Amino acid sequence: MEATLINKALQNLDNETGLRVGWEPPVLNNGADGRLTLYYNGKDFTYYVITQNEVRQYHLGKIMNLAATHHPLLVIAERILPPVKKALQEKGIAYLETNGNAFLQNPPLYIHIDTHPPIRKDKPVTNRAFTKTGLKAVFHFLNNKDAINDNFRKIAADTGIALGNIKYIIDGLTEAGYILKANRNDIRLKNITTLLERWIAGYRETLKPSLFTGTFRFPDKQAIQNWRSLNLQLIDAAWGGEPAGDLLTDYLKANHLQLYTPLPKNQVMQQWKLIPDKNGELEVYKQFWQKTTEVPAQTVPPLLIYTDLLITEDPRCIETAERIYKKYLKDEFEKDCPRSAKAFI
Repeated sequence: MEATLINKALQNLDNETGLRVGWEPPVLNNGADGRLTLYYNGKDFTYYVITQNEVRQYHLGKIMNLAATHHPLLVIAERILPPVKKALQEKGIAYLETNGNAFLQNPPLYIHIDTHPPIRKDKPVTNRAFTKTGLKAVFHFLNNKDAINDNFRKIAADTGIALGNIKYIIDGLTEAGYILKANRNDIRLKNITTLLERWIAGYRETLKPSLFTGTFRFPDKQAIQNWRSLNLQLIDAAWGGEPAGDLLTDYLKANHLQLYTPLPKNQVMQQWKLIPDKNGELEVYKQFWQKTTEVPAQTVPPLLIYTDLLITEDPRCIETAERIYKKYLKDEFEKDCPRSAKAFI
């Protein structure tokens, strides 16, 4: 994937500009995917390169951090969202898209192309690990790394997924390059940070929309201000998103409430006396994981809080997500992790 992406981008850069290029493979642990040299007007312009399938708002913080130590930095991607392009331009960070769009500002070299629409991709063959059901299992494995070695019956019981689906999900992870078979009786997750990135994208696009129960308002207008005192046990619920970020970091003031519960919509409405309102302050989602303790928790697992905050594309939520990642997830997800995968989480 990475080599194909780079080759596409460089081929289109050549088609647009005729510039000669030189490529150096990555140096272990230097944080980049390689170095690119452009030859123009008798001069060499060398960039550290990082690659990504799609660059969204929540990637910006890590790109900026890497740019501070790897200068000049060049981002190569299938697609970069327009607001992100603008932010990269303002910071003077170069980028190439595989469709031929480019921004490089390194005097006397100036390139700015933004006329090509995103490349249309053929719909990929569905990998069972990244369907709605598969994403639930991947979430379980990301939270419990050793669970990948459990027998299929236990995995099914721990995830609430039908037993017959487990083999297909494991096979899908293997085909996608996320499972290492150490020996006959020991398999492990590998490329974990890449798997996390893929899970976040799948959760945002596929799983989370299917969990949405509704948006509501409280009859008591003060309830949103006093959300910490609401009785979660009445609806067997846990906070996600902003309130969970507030509880874990004491940094983010929750303005919009997000809740996860296994109970049906009518029961939640009855117990909390909620009123359906598309402009309401409370979003309710179906809990999709099995609780591992009988002790009620105020928040959903940190991985889900991190993800929900990250995909808001709200700068204050993204900053809170980064705090949660550093405190609760970083050590586990970056253990034995090389190169730039860390830079995009």
